Amino acid sequence: ASFETFLTASAKAAGIYAFALDARSGDIQWAPDAHELLGTSPEAIPGNINSLIHENDLTVLQQALARAQDNGGEIRANVRLRRQNGQARWAMLRGRICQEGAHKVVRGVLSDIHEQKTDELKSEETLRRYRAVLDAIPDRVWSKGADGKFNLVNSAYIAHSEIQESDILDNDISVILTGDSINRSKSEDAEVLANG
Repeated sequence: ASFETFLTASAKAAGIYAFALDARSGDIQWAPDAHELLGTSPEAIPGNINSLIHENDLTVLQQALARAQDNGGEIRANVRLRRQNGQARWAMLRGRICQEGAHKVVRGVLSDIHEQKTDELKSEETLRRYRAVLDAIPDRVWSKGADGKFNLVNSAYIAHSEIQESDILDNDISVILTGDSINRSKSEDAEVLANG
């Protein structure tokens, strides 16, 4: 088998699809098997990136392209692709801007990250809901790791301590207490850890 065949098979196995994007016009060329990720037939692959990217993510792509022009040409963006069946599918676009004659062309790969991104968004939503429940509790609620540092506090705890949440998280009790109170609190934490 030729090296090109080997490379194509490896990229397909890894779920990555090569592309070349004209940074000015948005015209795009795809690797022959990219239709699998795009959910279309090889003949129906969109020829322009703007018809492929979800309308809410076009700005994300444009900002990534602008940053790439400033930082040496590297581009990375997570965007939703509009598939032929109407579904959106998350993908990571990575590449580099190359000067090719009069055109700036982004050469790179598109990776399917739909499952990972969907799980991440579900986790963020779960955390947001959990936080809303905690903040609705009028009592002080907090959590600390085995190292004694806060990893969660509710709004009642913040109001009682009269310092910002960002000053509490990833710090130990000494940001709130002083003197013997610190030692007493650390002793209580050690006892909780020892008792499981």
